[in-house]
Amino acid sequence: MGSPSELLHYLITWNTSPFPLLCTAVELSLAAWYVEAMRQLQRKGRIWPVKRLVAFLAGLAAVAVALQSSVSIYVMYVFPDHIAQHLLLMIVAPTLLALSAPVTLLLQWADRDLRRRILRLLKSSVLHYLTFPLVVFCLYYVIMWVFFLTPLIKIAMDHMWFMDILNVVFLAGGIIFWWPIVGLDDIHHWKPNFGGKFFSLVIGIPLESFLGIILSSTSRPLDPAYSPHSWYVGGQVLWGAQDVLTVAALLILFLQWIKSDERAARRADAGAIGDGAGVATRGGVPHEWHWIERTLASVPPGSELYDQAMALMLRLESELPHPAGKPEPDLIPGLVPQPPTQPSTHPPMAPGSSTPAVTAPSAQS
Repeated sequence: MGSPSELLHYLITWNTSPFPLLCTAVELSLAAWYVEAMRQLQRKGRIWPVKRLVAFLAGLAAVAVALQSSVSIYVMYVFPDHIAQHLLLMIVAPTLLALSAPVTLLLQWADRDLRRRILRLLKSSVLHYLTFPLVVFCLYYVIMWVFFLTPLIKIAMDHMWFMDILNVVFLAGGIIFWWPIVGLDDIHHWKPNFGGKFFSLVIGIPLESFLGIILSSTSRPLDPAYSPHSWYVGGQVLWGAQDVLTVAALLILFLQWIKSDERAARRADAGAIGDGAGVATRGGVPHEWHWIERTLASVPPGSELYDQAMALMLRLESELPHPAGKPEPDLIPGLVPQPPTQPSTHPPMAPGSSTPAVTAPSAQS
């Protein structure tokens, strides 16, 4: 790729084999669904941040570059392209997709029956064990060492159908690693605090850097398809690029930590609901339902308090039996199309508290 024409050919060449074409169809379908779900929420008077849409489309674009662009072609001959493919699938794409909160959008877009099925899947024992920290550690960190330092890389390169399967595994490993760390969806079986999140990222810096050093210092590539120089450069790319990406992720996590502390302080000052709201009832209906209905009817859609009420409603709907006298979930304000209401002069009260809940500003997390 020394001349401009070669560079242009590299940029415009796309892989048209069956697996990349299948990936293209899936990516376009997911992008169309996300845009349509966002528009449906807007028609119901709810606001979905545009920055989440941008993150979702960018995440899909990262997957497309890794699996469908010329990167997926040159990966057979140029080791730095192989490293770039792994970084896109295991760091860039999962982080962007996690920041787009697609599961939260799916739960708000789905009807009642579909929402219950999704929640059952999210709480299934399969996901419980699959997202166990030790399993996640192996799928994210250990698998990279095994792939690059054993004959597995040559086997995969000799059988591209196996390489395609491994790429899906790499993407899945990245998703279950990054979702609990930077993701905005509250769906995790194992919820690390911010100290655990920082530790998960920091511990990976020496692990991945040392892998890059080993690859760079290996005089004989484990796959003869790569030249020694290409193998060396690929190791250098892994060493440097993963450090840069990890520092960027640490910055994102630090900003989320600051916002989380600010939200916790506002909830404490307002006496708002915490993470472990009780199930006290009034007239046979949990207090939380009354608070949810008043909040959704009185605060602007898209505000922080509005999002808290929606999240609590989805959780209660999945955990509590349908109480007598309570309206069907689809009739609760915010789940049916209705024009936005003006904020009430009487602010909603947090359940179990005599202190009015303070309406949060419209900024999204």
